[in-house]
This record gives sequence, structure tokens and C-alpha cells, in this order.
Amino acid sequence: MKHGGVLDNPNLHVLKTLSLPDRFENLRQVVGDRVAELLVEPGEATLIAFRRAARSVGARGEGLFAPMVAVSGTGKTTLASSLSGFLPELYAPTITYTGPVDYDSLNDVMEIAREKMPANDARVLPINVDHRESAPPTPPELATIKRFLRAPSLGAKAILIWPEVSSQIAAQVSHDYEQVAGESAVKLPVIMEGPSRAAWQDITSHTLRLANELNSIEDLGISPHDYDPAQFPTIGGFMRRISNDFTALVDDMLAATLRPLSLAIVYVSESYNAGALSQLTSGTRYGLLDTQALISATPNSVIGKWWTSRRGLLTQTILKLNARAFCLPPATAVTVLRAYGPAEVVVDLEALGVTRQAASGVHQYIGRSDFGKFLAGSTSGAYEARGRPAADARAAIALLAGRGFTYGRDKTLNQAMLDGLKVFLDREQVNYLDSGAEMQLGFCPLIPDNFIDRGADILCVEYTWRSGDFLGSSRRSQVAQYALAKLKNYAVALGWAPN
Repeated sequence: MKHGGVLDNPNLHVLKTLSLPDRFENLRQVVGDRVAELLVEPGEATLIAFRRAARSVGARGEGLFAPMVAVSGTGKTTLASSLSGFLPELYAPTITYTGPVDYDSLNDVMEIAREKMPANDARVLPINVDHRESAPPTPPELATIKRFLRAPSLGAKAILIWPEVSSQIAAQVSHDYEQVAGESAVKLPVIMEGPSRAAWQDITSHTLRLANELNSIEDLGISPHDYDPAQFPTIGGFMRRISNDFTALVDDMLAATLRPLSLAIVYVSESYNAGALSQLTSGTRYGLLDTQALISATPNSVIGKWWTSRRGLLTQTILKLNARAFCLPPATAVTVLRAYGPAEVVVDLEALGVTRQAASGVHQYIGRSDFGKFLAGSTSGAYEARGRPAADARAAIALLAGRGFTYGRDKTLNQAMLDGLKVFLDREQVNYLDSGAEMQLGFCPLIPDNFIDRGADILCVEYTWRSGDFLGSSRRSQVAQYALAKLKNYAVALGWAPN
């Protein structure tokens, strides 16, 4: 199963991680280098100005000071931080500068940046002065900027960008600088034109999906295509309104239950790896079920058809329940059942030569599984098949399957699993308030196989005990149907869906 996305903390309910960053700085913090996927070119006049500025630096051997003006939310920071994305042949990656405007400080930051670049990289290095909006440079600072941008200073290979929201201040700064340094190669101030309004909806949709690493995120009920860009002066204002509405929606969803619930569906069979689950869960959020994948896997089944007409509700149910699915390998299940299972199961396993593990052994086996990593809050590393040979563990599961998992026999197995999980959590020093097996929750009609009250939420665990290699690729539809059926049961019990 693919997992380990940077946004994913398995101990934090997925709803609490959802957001729509409406400023470039916040977005870059969330998605890192993938912010490049969201770059949309500004207006052509703005690109022409920065193209000409870079060529001027190369031709004249002199850096350029570029006051840049636009109202807040137009995309000044995005442009200044991403010139190497828009004009990669002309600009190196931007330095975001928040230090004092003095010669030594500017020269030092330029020297550090140049040391990281190849010696033959002749591109212009942008420096974005990111902290001086509405605080224009003083006359001594203008003189410093002039000195810094002229040889032999390293700034002779730089463009110093000074963002401003006030057109009056930007015009005055430009005039004052040209009084001391002469006429610029480009018209100052540079007028920043943001991306076309026609692109705002798509940009915001892509941002929403990328920031949350969920392709079905708009199924929650907030779609940028339902908002009219013409009603907003800037793309920042457009995104801020949607961000506020999205935050309110998520808060309402968190409040939809008296207690936040999480759901883990655990498949126990002869399968030693996630198999079909890797096609039904998120590639970036550890084990999180995927709406589109589940419906696509079984479109013609009764449960598949039921959810197809309620796709938005399915996404909401998955996210409200933080619903995840895991494989519990046979060696792990057998180890837990040998230690804590009912007498008849223990006798069968003894007959197969399965020895009883101490608490430390149970802890080790659970900890190697994807489910154990999830419980411990770790998503790093893949499952390691150590311990008893696979054939022995599979034979034990096959024996138990032959005796039957139905007619209530699974209830005693579920109790054994809870005993094993409690040992694991105690040894991992994971705190929980209460736990139970086959018990109704006090505030709703749900009776999960196991529950673990973790304070911040109640984790419900649902086991499916199956014969054979149940997670094999040929069983994808059956695996999906089971997950969809469980999700429906929870949605109905919690009053989110009709019966």
C-alpha cells in the first residue's frame, strides 16, 4: 500500500488537516516544491517587463531595482517567488529577503545564493524584499540599493523586487530611485497583472486538491466552479471567500457527531500484503479510502449502485470517519490469536505447532503491520515479513477458516484482537481512555468489533475474517464491496444517509 504523504498524521483526524491556503506563503509551506504545479502565468505585459529587466541586467552588467505594484491578493508574492518557473532561462530561484536594507547584508545573502549555483549559471538572481510593504526605502537605503546593484558588487547580477500595494508609494519610490540612479531599462513601477479571471476557478480547484491530496475533495460540497470570479477584485479575494466557506463546512462536519469517530477496516486472510487495497486507498494518506476507486471497482454491484448516486455523501462519510483500510497479515493474526484467542482456537494452533508469544512478541508482530504502524502514529516503512514462515501462518488461517468465521465465531476472535491491541498500545505508550469489543457506543447505535476511546476521537475497528488470499487483485470488487457496505452501515447509523 502506498502511504506516507507529508500532510498525513494518522493520529490526527483527517478533517482537521483539510484547508484551502489562500496565500502563496501558506500554500508553499503546505505543498513544498509541488507549488510549481499551480503556477499560472501573469498578464503578458508583466512577463514582458521581467523579460526585458533580465536582459537589461545581462546587457548592461548592472542589477535592476524593480518596485512592483498591485492590490493585495493579485499574486505579487507568487510572481516574485516564481520567476524561475515562469522564465526559467532568464531567472534563478528567488531569494526571499527579510533583513535590513544595508550593503553588507544584501551582499552576504547574494554570496550565499551564488555559492549554491553552478559557476556557469549566468541567470539573474531575483531578491524579493518581502517585508517592507507601505514602508518605502529611505534616501540612505536607496543609495545603498544603487551601490549594491552596480559592479563590483555581486548585486550586479540581481534584480531587487520591492512589492507594494499603494500605487502612489510605488510611483514615488520609482521616481526617487531614478533620481539617484538614472532611468531604468523598464518602466517603473512594474504593474503586476495577475492570472486571467477565466482561470481562477481551475486554479482554485487544483489548489484545493493538491493542498489536501484528495482528488474527490470537491465532493464535500464546496466547488470553486460554483463561485463567480466577476464578483471579486483579485484571485486572492476569490480564494479567500472559498477558503472561509470551506473552513466553515469542515467545522460543521466535525460537529456532526457528538464525538469524532475514526474507522479502520481490517482485512484478515491469507494475504500477506495490501494487494487490492493499494488500488482502493489514497497514495498519500496512509490507508485512507478513495471514493472514485471504490465506486470504479464495483459499479454494477448493489452497494456500488447505491453509492454511485451518492458520490458526494461517500466522500463526506469517508472524511467524517477518517475511514482507512488495512491488511493484517496471517503471521500477525495468528500470533495474537495464539496468545489471546478462545480455547478451541488455541488448541488448533497448538496442534499446528504454533508457539505462544510473550507480550513483547505480540507487540513486535503488530508493530510490523500497516495497521500497527497506523495505531502507533507511524507511516514510515513497508511491512516486513519476519517471524514464522508464511506457509505455516497461512495454514493456520486456512484451518480457522475451515472451522468457520460465521455464526458468531468471529466475536471471540474480535475480543482476542482487542486484547492484543491493548498490549500493543500499552507498550507503545499510546494513551487511551477506554476500549471494548462487540459493545454499543454510548451515544449512537453503532456496535463496532472493537473500539478504542483515544480522547480526541473514538477509533472503531471492523475486522473481516476471510479464507484464501482475499486481497488478491482478482478480489478487488469484493474488497471494495465490503468497505462500501461498512461505510453505508455507519452513515445510516449516524443519520447521514437513508436506510
